[in-house]
Amino acid sequence: MEPTPLANASRAAARPGRRCMAGPRWRSAVAVLLLAATVFGGSAQRAASQTNPVEVREIDGYIEIDNGLVKARFTPSPEGVDQAFFAAQAGQWVLVAEAFRPPNPRPHTTTALYLDRSNEQGRALRIAEEYRVIVPEVLRTVHVSQKTPEEVQVVLTGETPMVRVEQTVSLQRGRNIIHVDVQGVLRGDPPQLEYLFSPFSFAEAGSPDFSHAPAYKRSPGDVIGDRAFFAPAAIVQTGSVFAALVPDLDQINEHIVYGQHARPQKHPWIFGVPIDSSRISMPAVLDLELASGMTNHPLLAYGVMDAITEQHVYWRHENAGGTLVRTLSDNEVRYGMDLILDAEASPYRGYQGAATYLWDRYGRHYFQRPRPQAMPFAEYASIAYPASLAYKGFTVEYEDGKPVMVHRDPEGPDAWNSWQQWEMEGQPVGALRLTAPQWFHLTYNTAWWNNVADATGFYYWGERLGDPSLIDKARRMVNLALMAPQHEGLFPSLYDLNEKHWIGSLWRFPTEGYDPDETRTYWNWEEGDYQTASASVTAGYLMEVYRLYQKDPRILDYVQRYGDFLIARMQPEGSVPAWFTEHLEPRPSMRWNADGGAHAWVLSELYRATGEDKFLQAAKRAAQFLIDDVMPQQRWVDFEALYSCAVKAETFFDPRTGQPPRNAMSMSWALQGFVSLYEATGESRYLEAAEAVADYASFLQTVWAPHYIITAYPFGGFSSQIGDAEWLDQRDHRFAGILVRLGLLTGRQDLVERGVAAARSSLALITLPQHVENGIYNAPTFPLGLGPENIDHEGFPQTPLRSGPSWAEVGGLAAAADVLRQLGGLYVNVERDMVVGVDGIAAQSYSLDGRTLRVNVEKLLTALPVPYDEPYEVLLKVEGLPDDGSYTLVLGNEAPLERSAAELARYPLEIRP
Repeated sequence: MEPTPLANASRAAARPGRRCMAGPRWRSAVAVLLLAATVFGGSAQRAASQTNPVEVREIDGYIEIDNGLVKARFTPSPEGVDQAFFAAQAGQWVLVAEAFRPPNPRPHTTTALYLDRSNEQGRALRIAEEYRVIVPEVLRTVHVSQKTPEEVQVVLTGETPMVRVEQTVSLQRGRNIIHVDVQGVLRGDPPQLEYLFSPFSFAEAGSPDFSHAPAYKRSPGDVIGDRAFFAPAAIVQTGSVFAALVPDLDQINEHIVYGQHARPQKHPWIFGVPIDSSRISMPAVLDLELASGMTNHPLLAYGVMDAITEQHVYWRHENAGGTLVRTLSDNEVRYGMDLILDAEASPYRGYQGAATYLWDRYGRHYFQRPRPQAMPFAEYASIAYPASLAYKGFTVEYEDGKPVMVHRDPEGPDAWNSWQQWEMEGQPVGALRLTAPQWFHLTYNTAWWNNVADATGFYYWGERLGDPSLIDKARRMVNLALMAPQHEGLFPSLYDLNEKHWIGSLWRFPTEGYDPDETRTYWNWEEGDYQTASASVTAGYLMEVYRLYQKDPRILDYVQRYGDFLIARMQPEGSVPAWFTEHLEPRPSMRWNADGGAHAWVLSELYRATGEDKFLQAAKRAAQFLIDDVMPQQRWVDFEALYSCAVKAETFFDPRTGQPPRNAMSMSWALQGFVSLYEATGESRYLEAAEAVADYASFLQTVWAPHYIITAYPFGGFSSQIGDAEWLDQRDHRFAGILVRLGLLTGRQDLVERGVAAARSSLALITLPQHVENGIYNAPTFPLGLGPENIDHEGFPQTPLRSGPSWAEVGGLAAAADVLRQLGGLYVNVERDMVVGVDGIAAQSYSLDGRTLRVNVEKLLTALPVPYDEPYEVLLKVEGLPDDGSYTLVLGNEAPLERSAAELARYPLEIRP
C-alpha cells in the first residue's frame, strides 16, 4: 500500500507511547472523546494533530474530510459512492479501509451471506434479494451537511424500490474515530426486511496478523449475534495498520424495532425465562469474514439481521428462500458504528485502544449509575454466607419431558449441607461441596471452583463482621488443601466426601491413541488425571492466604514442593503439560497450553517469600512463553476452551474469523502471574504484558445493559470465552481484585473501575427481594441468598443451574473482599489523580485546593428505584497527599472535617440515605 502525503498535519514516525487515564476530576463529555483518541498514542506531534480543526475539501469530483489523524474520501462513480478511510503514518496518509460493494455478478465462490440472484448459486437458493440491502450498493449521492472546526458531517443517500437509505459520516476534532450512522426507511406495508448491512474491506490483503470477533463462525451463513455483544468489536491488524468496527451500543437501545418471529433457536427452551413474543427486537449483527469468496481482503460488517441460535454457541443466517425475512414493527431501521483507524499501531496490540474506548464511551457511564448493587457489601455477606453454608443442593427431574430443578428439603440431614467439616489426621478440616447433582459428593480445589480462593473471602468477612466462625472455616479450608497428598509435589484437586479419597481432576485422557483433531470432553470424575492448572491455582491462592492472612509455615513448605515439581516438569519453551497420570507421565492432550500464568503466579510468590532464584528464573520462563507464544495471537487455550460445554478439538481454529480458542480463565491466571512477577522484579515489561492481557480480556466484560437481556442487569459481568453466550458468569470474581491491583500499579482508572464493576456484578444473581424490586435479577430460581452461576448460557433468556457456591455467591463475596481490602468503600489517590466509588457510591470528582480535599459523591443505593434506606459505614482510603499534615475533608454536602493524612488513609465514613 503506497502512502499518500498527509495534509495539514505534522507527524513523527515513532510510535507514540500509551498514556494513563486521568481521574474524573477534569472530565467532561468532550474530554472523554479526546481521551478515546489519545489511547493510541501521546507523542508531541500526534498531540498537535489532535488540536487541528476538521478540514473539508471538495475538489475534482470528490469530497475529503480529515482531522490530521484520520481521513475519509467520498468519490461518486457510476457504481455508487466510493468510500475510502485513511489513517496518518509518519506524515503520510495510509489507506486502512473502504466501504465494500460486492462484485456484480457475484463470483461462484461467494459466501452465502452476500449472495444475490446474479449467479447460479443465488438463483438456486431463491435468494430474496429485494429484502437484502447492502448499504454501499445503494448509495448514489453525497454532500456535506455540517461543517464546523469541531465536527464535519457528510450525508450519502440512495434508494431501491423497497427502501430509502441515508448514511451519515461524522468526524470530530482530535479523534481517530469515524462515526457512521445508517437509516433505512422501508416502503412496504407492513414493512419487511431480511437485512440492512454495512460491510467494509480492510486495506491489507490476505490473512491479518491479528483478528478478533466476539464469536466464532462454522458455516458460510454464520454471523455474530448481539447476544455476544459484551464489549463488541470486529478487529483486524496487519503490521501497524489497524481497524476496528465498534457498534454504537446506545443506538441499539434507543432505536428498537420488533421483528415477528425474530431470534429463533434450534435448542430446546430449557430453564427459559418467560418473554413477551410481541416484543422481541430485530437483532443487530456483527461480522468478520476472512473467506468471503469475493475478495482476498478481510471484511468487517455491521447491521440489522435475524439469525438462528445454534449450539454451542453460533448464529446462523439462513439465506435460502427468504426464510429470515421479517415483518417489522416500524418502517424506520437505524444503526450506527465507530470505525477506529490507526496506521501506527504497535504490532498485535492495536486492540488495546479499542478496549479502552469501549469503557470510556460506554462502561464509565454505566459504572456511575445505580445497579447492580442493591445493598452494602457487608449486608450481602450477612445474608449470603449463612444461606450458602446451609444449602442442601438440588436434583433435576423431568416434567412433561422437560428438566426441572427441585431443591432438596431444607430440613434434610446436615450431611447434605454445602458446608462440611470433620477431622482428618488430627486436624480440623472443612470445605464447601459442589451442589450440582452429578458432583454433589465432591469438594473442590480446582482451576474453576476453589475452596482456598473462597477462604480469602471468609478471612476478610470474618474479620469485618466480627464472626470468628468464618475465620475458623477459612482455616479448615486451608488445612484440607494441605492434606491433599503430594506426588513429587503435584497434588489432586477433588475430594470425595462419600468414599473419603482424593481424585486428580474431572477429566482423564488416553495416552495411546489420543487424537488432537477429535472433539470429545473426556469427563471422568472417578479416576481423573492430575491437572497442573488446578494445582497452580490452588497453590497461588495458598500463597495469597500466606501473604495476607495466615503466615503458616506449612503453606510455604507445601507450595515449595509443588514449585519444585513445576521447575522439574517445565518444558524448554516455558510451558508445563496440562495433565499427568498417576505415575506422573504427561498426557499428550494440551502439552502446549496457555496455563502458564497460573504457574508464573505460584513461582513468583515463592520467590517473594523465599528469595530463592530458582523460582524467579522459572517464573520468567513461564511468563516469556506467554509473551512470545500466546499473546501475539491471543491463543488462550486452556481446559475450559476445549473440554467443557463449548467443546472443541485441540487443533480448533476458525478460518472465517481467524481465531484460535480464547478462554477467560487462562487470561485471569496470566494477570495474576504478570502482576506478581512485576511486583517481584520491578521489570516494566511484565506490567505492560499484564495491561495487554487485561485489555484483551475486557472484550469479555459487559460495558452496557442491552434491552434484550431481560433475565438480569448484566453490566460489569464477564462471559467465559469467545464462542459462548452466557452473561454474568461467575469468573467475574476471578477478575475483580486483580484488575484493581493492576489499575493501582499502572495508574489506570479504567482498570480499577472495571474491577469494581466485576465485583458488584458477581453478586447480581443472588436471590433477594431488593434485586427483584430494582430490576437487578428478574427471574430468581434459587432460595434467598443463593444464585446460579450465570444467565442466558445457551443464547436465549435463561436462568441456568449452579455447580456450587464458589461459582456463585461465595465467589462474589471473595471478589468484594479483595476489592474492599485494596480500595475501601471510597478511594482517592491525589498523586495518581484517581477517585473511585466502590461500596454503593459513585465518585463524580474530587479536588485538592490548598489543604481542603473535596470529594463529590453520589449515593447509588439511595438512587435505586426502591432505595436502600439505612445508614451504613464505608472505609475512605486517601493516598498520595502532598505531605503528612492535617487536611479539611468535605464530602459532598456534609460538614467539613479536620483530619490528618494518616487518619484519611483509613477513615470510616457513615453513608446516610
